[in-house]
Amino acid sequence: MKNHALLIGSASFLRFWSVLGCMEKIVPARSGFQELKEAGLASGAEAVLYEETLAESFSLWEKKYFQESVAPYWIPLPAVEGGELK
Repeated sequence: MKNHALLIGSASFLRFWSVLGCMEKIVPARSGFQELKEAGLASGAEAVLYEETLAESFSLWEKKYFQESVAPYWIPLPAVEGGELK
């Protein structure tokens, strides 16, 4: 899976999900739609796994884009509170 999937999210998110063996990219919590879109496309990955909290500020159109793009997966960062591992 290493060259076929990209994991995008915060440092805490990547630490938790690094067991998946994907390529990894840390992005700021307030990354915009365009930044995330470009990061996924530039990687050439067949699947992109995003931290689900990154989409909270997206418009309906932006969410629709990700739902219809090639294999986008939104996965949670298990946390006690605030999206950070304790």
